[in-house]
Amino acid sequence: MRKVVLLVVVAVFKAFAAPVTKETVRGWLTELASARMEGRGTASEGGARAADYIVARFREAGLKPAFGDSFRQRVPVVRLELAGRPSLLVNGTPCKKGWGVTVLGSGGEVEAEVVFCGYGISAPELGYDDYAGVNVKGKAVIFLRGAPRWGSKKTPFQGRSVKHVTLSEKVSVASKHGACAVLIVSGLKKDDKAARAHLAPPAVRRSHSSKLPPVLLVSPKLARRILGKAPADLARKIDATLKPCSFCTATRIKLSVPLVEKTTYADNIAGILEGTDNDLKGRYIVVGAHYDHLGRRGGKIFYGADDNASGTVCVMALAHLMHSDNPPKRSLLFVCFTGEEWGFIGSRYFVEHMPVDKDAVAMMLNFDMVGRGLGGKICFFGAAGQRLTERLAKDAARRENLIARCTPFAGYRSDQASFLRENIPAIFIYCSRNPDYHTPRDTADKIDYENLWKVIRVAQRFVSALANYDGVLTPWRRDGLPNLGLFLEEHKDGLLVRKVLRHSPAGRAGVRSGDTIVAADAKPCRTSEEFEKVLKAAGNKRCISLTLLRKSKRRKLKIALPRRRKQNTRSPKLPIR
Repeated sequence: MRKVVLLVVVAVFKAFAAPVTKETVRGWLTELASARMEGRGTASEGGARAADYIVARFREAGLKPAFGDSFRQRVPVVRLELAGRPSLLVNGTPCKKGWGVTVLGSGGEVEAEVVFCGYGISAPELGYDDYAGVNVKGKAVIFLRGAPRWGSKKTPFQGRSVKHVTLSEKVSVASKHGACAVLIVSGLKKDDKAARAHLAPPAVRRSHSSKLPPVLLVSPKLARRILGKAPADLARKIDATLKPCSFCTATRIKLSVPLVEKTTYADNIAGILEGTDNDLKGRYIVVGAHYDHLGRRGGKIFYGADDNASGTVCVMALAHLMHSDNPPKRSLLFVCFTGEEWGFIGSRYFVEHMPVDKDAVAMMLNFDMVGRGLGGKICFFGAAGQRLTERLAKDAARRENLIARCTPFAGYRSDQASFLRENIPAIFIYCSRNPDYHTPRDTADKIDYENLWKVIRVAQRFVSALANYDGVLTPWRRDGLPNLGLFLEEHKDGLLVRKVLRHSPAGRAGVRSGDTIVAADAKPCRTSEEFEKVLKAAGNKRCISLTLLRKSKRRKLKIALPRRRKQNTRSPKLPIR
């Protein structure tokens, strides 16, 4: 009797739950970007309050906890803080300004000669290596931010090669070459001021950094004093020739960085909306966004309204809207990640410890910075990789009077990168032109709520279309085999086709539910392993032949295999983190 009463109470609660509106979203975002949340720093009190808030919204939406009976996934992180006052001497003279400690390296004391290494990039495969011809072992390395011809179509550092431009990669390269300290010239570009705030302690990291050298940011003025040359002139020289100009300086530095590390925890928040189709509910679409921001820095709160309270409320709103409408055929896994600002810590941990089978995830959609608008446009980075996703994205945007800009490559500058590394298709949804990126000025009053509501409605249409699509969402599986759209069951005569998706290679070839596959490419197939062996052997073939039993009669069909489209690896133009 008690169980019946509880079920009735839950049903009544859902029936009378307030519908999600534009004003609901405004209230959520205002709260997440409020002073009470203190900038939602990873592993901070404000970040924990934000996590509690998201859990409450997921519970209201009627989601099922993703981790047993909990919406939370504990993510181990390393917190870095200064235990004292750092110091820097250049040729024996103390430097009181023009430099700062970063959390890209570890603490320690160093005294060494300085070597200039261009942009700090080692990419021999691209014909460029700043470390060629110089010995930096036991020395301090100084280099520029960015890359040769950065921001231009003529730069060789595009798409997957963007990894060479990230500061964490540059520090790692310097460490591998034996550098005992790293100085990064910051201030030549407009976004450097935001980067300086972002990289200063306190901060968090995925693991301890005892193997990395201390890392400082230095101003162009101090860099000129160290180098004996203007760093802007050196940048122009490298950009003009695309050739390194590394050299040993006559400068010696002495630095002390009392940076300490301790292990703590932050939370990913995730809930599941189970699909209604008996076969397709075992397939998942991940709908995610990071909820963390930079927290308190230098006595100021970095509110992070656009980055990324806006993406977080999108996920929360979609959880409510998708549940209140007709639930979709495929299951939806809603996730709010921690630690994105510090190298996608939360999403990387989530992918490594996923609450569902990794092979069951058909696609990941990532919402990051969708609150300021893009002049009537919305970006679907990665949607043009397939005709289906591009068509659905453009149709969803058109219905809300927005124009969808679709590109073939999702990029590696937000949490979708963690999924792409695991060969899980991902789309990065972005809709903002934000001059206040990574500053305390990114506040809730500057959000374009009318446009944000449009983005949510577009996303709802897009997610619903994907989750209910009677076909394959991705032509290729994670293991590289073609996705034919078949649900098979081992039977005494062969492989029984339990279900075939209409818009799939098998569906288009005429395979029907109830058919039994007895051979593929003239090879007997009585088990799933034998069938997959044939698919693997097909390699780059255009089609495979199937021998079927249909109402006790043998039939032969040819299934056209999906073509592998050449991927455009040009990355979306967003701030490098």
